[in-house]
Amino acid sequence: MTRLTHIPRLVFLSLALCVGLSAQADRWGGSFKVFGGATDGGAKDLMGATVNFGGGVEGTYALDKDASLVFDLGYRFFPGSNAIQSYITLPTATAANIGRVYTGETRDRKVDGSSWQVSALYRRNAFTEGMYWQGGLRLGFNKTKQTDTGAASSYTQTSATAWTVTATRAIDSVDERKNTSIGLLGGIGYRFNDQYSGELNVFQTHFETAAAGKKGGTVAELAFGVRF
Repeated sequence: MTRLTHIPRLVFLSLALCVGLSAQADRWGGSFKVFGGATDGGAKDLMGATVNFGGGVEGTYALDKDASLVFDLGYRFFPGSNAIQSYITLPTATAANIGRVYTGETRDRKVDGSSWQVSALYRRNAFTEGMYWQGGLRLGFNKTKQTDTGAASSYTQTSATAWTVTATRAIDSVDERKNTSIGLLGGIGYRFNDQYSGELNVFQTHFETAAAGKKGGTVAELAFGVRF
């Protein structure tokens, strides 16, 4: 009989725990996001392009009716553009220099970047209904792929007016570098309704390559979120 007297207490504690967990669950929310933007600074010079794009997921925990903590995970592409590093310009052939040798190369380089990004932010409603501002830190696990193509050639002046190719070696190399970047993020957003939202954010990051070393930059992004 003594043990049976504990049953109502256990039932009450179990119900209280369930209610507490349910209340905490109501504080959590999640969204799927797609984003794209522009890169500036040294990172832009490194890639030779400004466009970046990607997608990710976001989790929010409500602190009160106006503030929340935000955690997100995303993957972003930083596609690069081809850039000529060097090209061969032969000296003028003259009769006095027949037999001389000239060596040069034509090299084209493309640097592509990518990044797994994790953010921890504070978000607060402000300005007008539906709007909010947010700020915090974004951690990036960045990667670059530097691809060089072209040819290195040797020329011999065989007459007073002509050069002849005597040796050619293809240039085809790939170098990958990884680095970790942490920077500030700040932005504003607007909730169109209970399901859709848009944001404008700015954050800092940097990348590294074998040829250029570390280059920092600023990324401005437009993000569109769908709540799930």
